[in-house]
Amino acid sequence: SIPTTNARVIVIEGLDGVGKTTAVASLSTLFTTKPLKTPSEEIRPWRQIYDSKPEDIRRGYYEVGNLLLSKKLREAPAGQTLVVDRYW
Repeated sequence: SIPTTNARVIVIEGLDGVGKTTAVASLSTLFTTKPLKTPSEEIRPWRQIYDSKPEDIRRGYYEVGNLLLSKKLREAPAGQTLVVDRYW
């Protein structure tokens, strides 16, 4: 679930290749905000390490990304619009 926040949060979910990133980019421009993505830039370099691991370990990588995003959502200023490319 999305953490408690006073910001407006728009989350775009869907299968690979359906246009989520394009939709997020358009909405981010419309609302003049930086798009958020999971996993975040902070942990993306580690992905290649986790991709070769068993599924439960790979899933942990994505869970960490979602926890980092949750923190950003909680800390967002009231009234700010956040646009997220996938969340959980």
